[in-house]
Amino acid sequence: MLRIDTLSYQDEIPIVIAHSYFPAKRTPGPLDKFSGANSISTALRRIGIDDYSRQWVTISARLPSAQEARLLGMSTSAPVFVKESLDCSGGIPIKFGENVLCAPRISFRFDFKEISSAEQPLTGKPRSGKAQASKSKSSAFEII
Repeated sequence: MLRIDTLSYQDEIPIVIAHSYFPAKRTPGPLDKFSGANSISTALRRIGIDDYSRQWVTISARLPSAQEARLLGMSTSAPVFVKESLDCSGGIPIKFGENVLCAPRISFRFDFKEISSAEQPLTGKPRSGKAQASKSKSSAFEII
């Protein structure tokens, strides 16, 4: 099992800690391929996985650990959203993800008339007035 941890930003404000787990036999060497990539999707394409879909997503809330609060620059008394997901290619799991999102900086929109199948991902976006998406740089992340 390979684990990659990242910290993502919007306008230089930390908003998401992501833990991505890959089965070693199915995804050989993504850490090498991750270097210089700005996304997990790009790293997976580099190892020949071009087509995959999100099988399920679970979203819950809890208080952050001290380390999570420090990384996200928030109080341990403010909640975080936890998004767990499973991605598969050809019916075979290729990635389990756990994202810890700073709840005061995130909102979710579920537009059911736009969702045509369970394969479309659910995404979070910054709330107005907190961390707006940058037009010149949509997001940045660092491996932690």
